[in-house]
Amino acid sequence: MPEMGAITPPRARAARGGAVPASVLVAAVVLALIALASGLYAATGSDLHNRTDLLARLSPPGTASTWIGVHLAGTDELGRDVLLRSLMGSAISFGVALAGVLGGCLIGILIGIFSGYRGGWVDRGLMVVVDAQLALPNLLLILCGIALLGTSVWVLIAMISLSRWETYARLTRSLVLSARERDYVDAVRAIGGGTLRTVFVHILPNIASPLWVMLTLSFPAVMLTEAGLSFLGVGVQPPTPSLGRMVAEGRNQLVTAPWVALVPALFIVMITLSVQLIGDWLRDRADVRARV
Repeated sequence: MPEMGAITPPRARAARGGAVPASVLVAAVVLALIALASGLYAATGSDLHNRTDLLARLSPPGTASTWIGVHLAGTDELGRDVLLRSLMGSAISFGVALAGVLGGCLIGILIGIFSGYRGGWVDRGLMVVVDAQLALPNLLLILCGIALLGTSVWVLIAMISLSRWETYARLTRSLVLSARERDYVDAVRAIGGGTLRTVFVHILPNIASPLWVMLTLSFPAVMLTEAGLSFLGVGVQPPTPSLGRMVAEGRNQLVTAPWVALVPALFIVMITLSVQLIGDWLRDRADVRARV
């Protein structure tokens, strides 16, 4: 109980009262709109984002079009609509980043659960592997994998997953080490519950909240990694659009046609910032100290 007259911090009041900050609401709306627009466009299977019109190349935003009505965000150096390409690129970049995060999360959780629950030499051996993974530069690991296996989207997802699992493994291990000593785990064992039932039915649901928070907090970094790889030309390959590659293609027109690079860059900022704000809020909600 706080003392009479004590000022309760706004973050603690929001966490205790269940109020959602306006910034988080705005972030959720922005993220939902981008996801809905890009998802619906990708679901149509349309190829309009790759349609070229050299007579309309580098047209400014708002220019009339003979095949789409108006280029709301202008066109690029090949006369392709920047907004449609940004929507398709958002769907591709978001999907690659999400699949990479989920893959790394799944690998890390399985290793962390096995390490923390078994303990002993298994735990020590797996932690050596985790420490070795932490010592490897993520970008170097991804580039080596792409150089050996190719530049397909599935290779990119696999490399991102394999370079981003160790933090989930360490967090899951620490949570399982604490949870396995709880009374409810002893009760499950006492009534004959097997290892799989104990871990996946009773322990995992009780430690899921911090893992969800870490997933949302790590997503922006993964999406920026994908955008950076595409910017360097080793990520998603043309003609499939990617936000990072669009920024790279438009960097030579920053003075004469800045919208070519700025529009996809704005999509990257809006997506990563929105997810970051939501992740920060979820972290505050999960923090017990913020509720005191």
